[in-house]
Amino acid sequence: MKIKSLKTKTREKDDAWARRVKDRDGWKCIVCGKTDRLNAHHIIPREVQGYKYDLANGVSLCVKHHKFDRDISAHCAPFAFLIWLKRCRPEQYELAHSRLNDMLFSNDKFLRFYDPNKIVVEDEYEVV
Repeated sequence: MKIKSLKTKTREKDDAWARRVKDRDGWKCIVCGKTDRLNAHHIIPREVQGYKYDLANGVSLCVKHHKFDRDISAHCAPFAFLIWLKRCRPEQYELAHSRLNDMLFSNDKFLRFYDPNKIVVEDEYEVV
């Protein structure tokens, strides 16, 4: 009997999560609808273990909208992507926003440098 390495088990879990995200999104990019070369993108980075395999933390993106588009790309234009997510996938945006706020304001390192009472976050953005 062959024992799987931790790296192999992690890869299998990553692949299973990506398939579930793509299944939910109909195997197409949520921005443009393309069906080829899809990536599953983590809204909250996968390094945050608590949300790594959470289906609500993933979206299906074509390569262009995942890494390369200058207008809406999760990696190349993340601010624009978050504005798009808020307008077009508000439930996922609100969940990610809530989780990030919980993470930030429960983090002692963050709180030592920033007074949460003085942080103002604007929720309205103009998209041109």
